[in-house]
Amino acid sequence: MMDRETQREIERLREQVQLLAGERGSADKSKTAIRRGELRALASLEMKSSQISAAPTQADFNRLQADVAAIYAAFVLISNLLGNAKIPKL
Repeated sequence: MMDRETQREIERLREQVQLLAGERGSADKSKTAIRRGELRALASLEMKSSQISAAPTQADFNRLQADVAAIYAAFVLISNLLGNAKIPKL
């Protein structure tokens, strides 16, 4: 049989795990943890743009815009996986 202190500690740990899993807490799940696999979309991005030393050309701008769009799409994917998308679900 467990003493009261041990029971309280187990309950505290249970609450922490539930918060991190997104099963408990506020509706926005602001404390939900992200699994490494959910970051794969960001980690696998290859940047198309590069630093430039003069005024950007249309091609420079288009590469930068493609990078920003890819990063945004990765964030949308992560947000959708967490189920708390402030970015509209697609």
